[in-house]
Amino acid sequence: MDDGRGGQFSPIYDGSYLPGKNSFLKTGLINGLQYRFRVYAVNFNGLSPAGSISAFYACSAPSIFAAPLMIEQTAT
Repeated sequence: MDDGRGGQFSPIYDGSYLPGKNSFLKTGLINGLQYRFRVYAVNFNGLSPAGSISAFYACSAPSIFAAPLMIEQTAT
């Protein structure tokens, strides 16, 4: 993963000791920054070539939305 500012990639997770795990939650990201990720696989043959770079924007979950307003209904 990069630093969200186009910097160098650095490892954020090593699943060598948990081979059955297939997900990871990265926390501590800054809202509005675009982070780039790439994945490698490691096995007894060594490190795989890098996967394609994926880019995602960090954002917060939306806050509670206001209740919908009731508008007067007519026959038309």
